Amino acid sequence: MSRMSLGVDQQSSTPNARQVAPPVHSLSSDPSRCAEAIDIQAAEDRLIQTLLLAEKGLNRLASFGEYWDSTADPYKSVTEKIVVETALLALVAGRVPDATPALRDSLERLMALLCPLARTVEKAALLIMHPHTALPFGIAHVALEKLGLPDPDFSATLRSALSSEHVNAIERLPYRRLEVAWLRALWDGLPLDYDLHMPGSIVNERPHPLHMSTADIYALTHTLFYITDFGRSGLPNDLDVVRLGQCIDACLVWQLFEENVDTVGELLISALVLPTPTSPAATICWDAINCLWAEIGFLPGPSMDTQIFSELSSTERDAYAFQNSYHTMYVAGILNSVVLQRESLRTLRIPVGSTREPLIEVNRRDWPYWVRLAAHEGSGIPAGLAVEAAIIQKGRLGAYADLEDLLSIAPNYHVSSLTIAHAQDLLGRHLAMVQRYRQSTL
Repeated sequence: MSRMSLGVDQQSSTPNARQVAPPVHSLSSDPSRCAEAIDIQAAEDRLIQTLLLAEKGLNRLASFGEYWDSTADPYKSVTEKIVVETALLALVAGRVPDATPALRDSLERLMALLCPLARTVEKAALLIMHPHTALPFGIAHVALEKLGLPDPDFSATLRSALSSEHVNAIERLPYRRLEVAWLRALWDGLPLDYDLHMPGSIVNERPHPLHMSTADIYALTHTLFYITDFGRSGLPNDLDVVRLGQCIDACLVWQLFEENVDTVGELLISALVLPTPTSPAATICWDAINCLWAEIGFLPGPSMDTQIFSELSSTERDAYAFQNSYHTMYVAGILNSVVLQRESLRTLRIPVGSTREPLIEVNRRDWPYWVRLAAHEGSGIPAGLAVEAAIIQKGRLGAYADLEDLLSIAPNYHVSSLTIAHAQDLLGRHLAMVQRYRQSTL
C-alpha cells in the first residue's frame, strides 16, 4: 500500500537535463510573477480553517483515541502529541495582531477545549515521576498561560519538575535541548541563551539536501523555530544567515518535488523567520501549498494512504484521516499565523525587476500535481529551480553521469551556488573513488 500521492510517480517527478532545456521565456514578461502582496484575508481564513479542524479533532479525541493509543506510553501517545501540538498552534495563532472577531472566537473555543486536556491530575503525577515530561506537558501548559489561562497548581508542579536535577537526565538531541531552553525562556519572559545550545547544532554545520534526511530537515527547521521564538526574535550574529537561507531554499526545492507538504510548510516558516529576501523557491512553494489546499480542501500528511482510508468506515476512518492530516494542517496554520504577524514579510512573490530568470513550461503529467497547480495554467516555473531539483535528485540517487550533465548546464540558469558547490564536491569525490579503484585493479 502506498502513501497518498499528489498524482505523480515519485521516480519521474523531478525533471532531468533534457526536460529543463529551452524553450524558455523571460520571467519579467510574466505578469503573474510580479511582486504581489499576500491576500491577508485568505491567510486568516486558512488559519481559521485550521483552528476549526483542531476544534473538531479535540471534540472527538476520546473516540479517536480508541484507535490510536491502546499500547502507547502515557506521555508518548498520539492523543497527548495532538494536545501539545494543538496548544502550540494556539500559542502562535494567539500572537496575530488585530485579530478579527472570527479568529478570536475560534481561538477561544479551542482554548476552552484544551484546558481540561492539558492539565490533569494524571499529567501532574507523571511530572513528579518523570520530570523530563516537563517538555511536552510544559509546552501545552505554558501556551495556555501565555494566552491568559493560568493554573497555579499545575504551574507549581511543572516548576518543581523543571527545577529538579532529573529534567535533563535523559539523552536529547541539540534541538531538543534548545526546545527545553525555549520553553523556560518563554515561560519566564527571558531572552534565550543561545550559547549553551549551539555546539553540535545543525545550523552551525554545512547541511545540504544532497546528504540530508527528512529528520535533518526537522532538526534544522525546529532549531530556527526555537531560536527565533517562531519569528519574534532575531538570530545570533555569528550565524551565517545567507548560507542558511540557501540551504532552506535547496531543501524547499527538494521537498517540493518529493511532494512532502509537511516539510515544505515547516521550511517556509523557517524561510520567513530568516532576515533574508523572499526567494523564488519560497514563492513557488507558497503557491503550491495554497493551490493544493484550494483544490482538495485540506493538506494531506506524508503518511496518508488512500487505500487504507478507503477500507475504513465511520469513526475509524475519521480518526485515521485526522491522525494523518492534522500535523500538516497545523504546520500550515502556524505558517499563516507567522505571515499575519510579520508585516514586513507579507510579500511572498518574486520581486519585480528580478533577474531575467527563464521559465520552463509545466504541462506534463510527470510533473508533481501541486507544481502544475502552482505554475499558473502552464505559464511555468523558474527553470533554475527545476535544474536544482534535478541536481538534488540525481545526486541523491547516485546517478553521477546525469549529475555531471546537469552541472554542465547549471551556469545557464539561476541554480544556487551552494547547490552547485555541494554537487561538484559529491561528483569530485565519486570520480576520485572510481579512479582509485581502477588503479588498484591494474
